[in-house]
Amino acid sequence: MPSDHAKGLRWGAAILLPALTFFGALEKSAAAAANARLFYGVGAGVEGCPDEAGLRRAIADRVGYDPVFPMAPNDVEVSITRAGEHLVADVKFVDRGRVLVGGRSFRAPVGQCDELVATIALSVGISLDQIEKTTASLPPTATATELTPPAPPDLPPVPAFAATPPPDTTPQSARPPPIPSELRVDLAAGIAGWAGTAPALSLGPTALAAVRWRRLEVGVEGRMELPANAPVSSLPTGQVRTSLLGAGPIACFAFDPYFLCGVTFVGSLHADAPGVPGASAQTGVDVLGGVRAGWAFDLGLGLSVRVSLDLLADAYGPTVRVAGVNAWHPSAGAGGAQAALAWRIP
Repeated sequence: MPSDHAKGLRWGAAILLPALTFFGALEKSAAAAANARLFYGVGAGVEGCPDEAGLRRAIADRVGYDPVFPMAPNDVEVSITRAGEHLVADVKFVDRGRVLVGGRSFRAPVGQCDELVATIALSVGISLDQIEKTTASLPPTATATELTPPAPPDLPPVPAFAATPPPDTTPQSARPPPIPSELRVDLAAGIAGWAGTAPALSLGPTALAAVRWRRLEVGVEGRMELPANAPVSSLPTGQVRTSLLGAGPIACFAFDPYFLCGVTFVGSLHADAPGVPGASAQTGVDVLGGVRAGWAFDLGLGLSVRVSLDLLADAYGPTVRVAGVNAWHPSAGAGGAQAALAWRIP
């Protein structure tokens, strides 16, 4: 009677031999046709492209069979990324010796990923056939330097990729605002009206020079308030008149077309009292700080119109004295409105 050990060997052989035969048949099948392992990746911002299963179906439709096989000797690496308003596909081919033997790049406008994938599938089918014919004919001792990278010929032209993208008919208000990605310079000039910094409402020109990177803008703004005068209750006759000239730093966060800023201003306040006998002119330092909220309307060609509102606190302001009497002092809070024409460089 056979021993238990002999029985175990016979059972093991009965299981192992069919398995070896099966895997051997798979390996021969992989070598008999142009097969490859597929590695597929899609970059950030790419939308509308099929997943790996969709790409695999597209390749199978072009080749006439499914060439993607987990035990295949060759590799196909496909990546699709976004570059501005175009999709860029990089296709790389690696042979059974793990050597990069060729690659192709294709471009298509955003929204035409189906056409791009169809071209990728055609290129993969032709290239796999070339790789299989080249590497299968090499002797076992052939080295990687003896391989000539295949250049898949006779690819049909893809007019959609070479043609100019159709014009964007989306309304301007519905388009997402572009986010500046490079350093630029903004120059602006305008006019502003103020309340609380003078005895009456005041007007004057403003000028801005700033540097912007992405959403952050930092610069210096100067302004002038033309003379504004009004009677005051502490003076029986005459009026108090002031004018202001100064500048200060400004820092903004832009959420195009909107922006929010921190504003600081240091100026020289000049005051006199016309119509008051014996009154003399005075000059003092005025310091203000606060916030600004605004909106920019793009005119094209680097030009825009900026409209903004300021809410400032008077950190330090001089008191105007006339004939020994405190005649006027800046308000603790001030408000302003500004409209300016801005120019972006570049």
